[in-house]
Amino acid sequence: MSGLRGGASDEVQVLPTKALFVEMLTRDLMLDRAVLDLVDNSIDGARRLRPCPGSDLSGLRIDITLGRNGFSIDDNCGGIGLDLARTYAFRIGRSKSRPRTPNAIGEFGGGMKRALFKFGHEFTVTSRTLNDRFKLVVDVDAWEADDDNWSFRFEDFEDGLQTPEKDIGTLVEVSRLRDNVADTFDLLTFRNNLAREIDRGQQESLDRGLLITFNNVSCPSSPWTLLSSVELSPVSRMDTIKVGNEDVHTRIFAGISAPNPKLAGWYVFCNGRMVLEANQSDVTGWGRLAEEEAMAAPKYHNQFARFRG
Repeated sequence: MSGLRGGASDEVQVLPTKALFVEMLTRDLMLDRAVLDLVDNSIDGARRLRPCPGSDLSGLRIDITLGRNGFSIDDNCGGIGLDLARTYAFRIGRSKSRPRTPNAIGEFGGGMKRALFKFGHEFTVTSRTLNDRFKLVVDVDAWEADDDNWSFRFEDFEDGLQTPEKDIGTLVEVSRLRDNVADTFDLLTFRNNLAREIDRGQQESLDRGLLITFNNVSCPSSPWTLLSSVELSPVSRMDTIKVGNEDVHTRIFAGISAPNPKLAGWYVFCNGRMVLEANQSDVTGWGRLAEEEAMAAPKYHNQFARFRG
């Protein structure tokens, strides 16, 4: 390499500062989505504890508390293992060597870390599994001030335990909220809308017995129902679609319910979480032409106010 003298290095430093890293990581993350990501992680824990499809989730709980003075989410859904915490749970993204959790919706990707950085200047994660436990306390401002050390350190940890199942779970607490977060969490409209998002998005888990409380109020279970009579009954269809090398298992139910234009349409769930609610657009087929069968679906109109799918 020409031009180098006296052992000068040819390296050019391109590492980001931690402050820039945190800003870029959280910039586009909406506060409601950040809370929902943490709820997803807890629900995935519940599904790992009881993995059978449709299994009863009674006895498992997720308690969410937020306001101007702080945020917490507390569950008894299995906890984060010590090795998982050391190597995966606080990393951004998923390592290629990390096996996927079947039917998971959170997956310990960037969701938890993004949310914690987004919310405040200090966070604590305390978790206990059947065999181990840990407590992690992070002063975000102090961590950001040291650009050389990117790791966290456990404040306390222990393995080789035999913890009763009723005592296993994870508690996430965020204090010293950022000013804009504290102002938003203090808004009644934000809290009401978030409670509704949790309620509608997690109905399948609620119907299976999972208890979710938001600021000490239980999210109601509202089972999905379709009307039936001798003349007209709901239809159902199950299918498997090949996408690349993977199978996507689908279930479709359609029928009628009480007339309500705001509730009519298609409800779409992915791995148990609602992703579309009362959809009346071409995303779910309204107004689209099925060329192969020479059929056209009508656009949504209030005459379909009884339809549910």
